[in-house]
Amino acid sequence: MTFNEDFFRLREEEFIGVFMNSRLKYRGIEARRRDTPPIVRKMQLEILEKLVEARGPEQLREKALEAIEVYRGYVRRLILRGVSIEDLAITQILSIEPDNYAVEVRQAVAAKHLERVGIRIVPGQAITYVIAGARGRYRTVPIQLVREGSYRLEPYLSMLKKAIYTIVALILEKLRTISIL
Repeated sequence: MTFNEDFFRLREEEFIGVFMNSRLKYRGIEARRRDTPPIVRKMQLEILEKLVEARGPEQLREKALEAIEVYRGYVRRLILRGVSIEDLAITQILSIEPDNYAVEVRQAVAAKHLERVGIRIVPGQAITYVIAGARGRYRTVPIQLVREGSYRLEPYLSMLKKAIYTIVALILEKLRTISIL
């Protein structure tokens, strides 16, 4: 299969492409990463699906504006606590014992919580957690121990913002180069 003209390169290893049959191919964006929370992945893929509908630069501009509305909808749900804990879950793999990390990385902090309640944790194990905690500090809580609605808002808002920026900034730049803006 070959790409049609709707192919965007972000950086060397990052791109978004649309096959002639409208199927998406993407690499290096948040939706592709294993440690991206489902809410961010869902939003980014919904935005990409919307952009695929464009049949020319003018429609692409309209779809980019619609993409911003999709982003706003996800932000609204997050702020109003209308998001499930599962949609906020981040999964990362422990590469070493939780106590052996030189810096307190999120997955190690969550793993230590699990160990404190009697769950054995080993290197290579996937740890799924939600970002919670007091203002100014990030604390991770394993998904098994988190209460519904007890997540930190700011980190998730930041992730959503970065995910839309990754795509929409690229689209706007392409439109600027063809003088549609």
